Amino acid sequence: MSLPFQSAAILGAGLMGRLLAVTLAQAGCRVALYEAGSPDAEGAAARVAAAMLAPLAESAVAPVPLVRMGHYALSRWPELLAPLVEPVFFQREGTLVLWHRQDAAEAARLARVLARTGAEVPELAPMQTLDGTDIAALEPSLGQRFAQGLFLPAKGSSTTGRSWLPCSPHCKPVPKSPCTGSPRASRATFPQARRASPTG
Repeated sequence: MSLPFQSAAILGAGLMGRLLAVTLAQAGCRVALYEAGSPDAEGAAARVAAAMLAPLAESAVAPVPLVRMGHYALSRWPELLAPLVEPVFFQREGTLVLWHRQDAAEAARLARVLARTGAEVPELAPMQTLDGTDIAALEPSLGQRFAQGLFLPAKGSSTTGRSWLPCSPHCKPVPKSPCTGSPRASRATFPQARRASPTG
């Protein structure tokens, strides 16, 4: 990737700020990453979220474009994690959806929504309908407590919120990218800054 600049300042050391810093550094850019709090960015949303990738399951409340982005993220996350020095947990084991008898009608409604999503986004791994034996095979600890279930293969999870947030020492390409506390960073801090646009 060719960049029209050699250095960049990023305000905010949350998950997106760090993703941007890593990507720019890999392209040869010198990056300064600023965070209003401490270098560990304790207040970042990624501390408690951004660790589950379940595009099919989330289609129950999310529009199709968002589902497609989630599907793309399933393959993109391993690529983003690969350059990191310290390993970050990531798996794609799928989601097991179970319900009690009194919730059967709601489960049937969910299954219809997921089937419709599968038709609209055929690149997603399809939903699987399970019986009690299938469920026990997937999760032996459940035994025969559930007679029906759904398995959604297109789901991943990560611990990025906990193990990736410590700053640049965890990434090979960013030895020159300090994460410094800057509680009052403003435009005056970066007089040469200009707003990014789709055309660059």
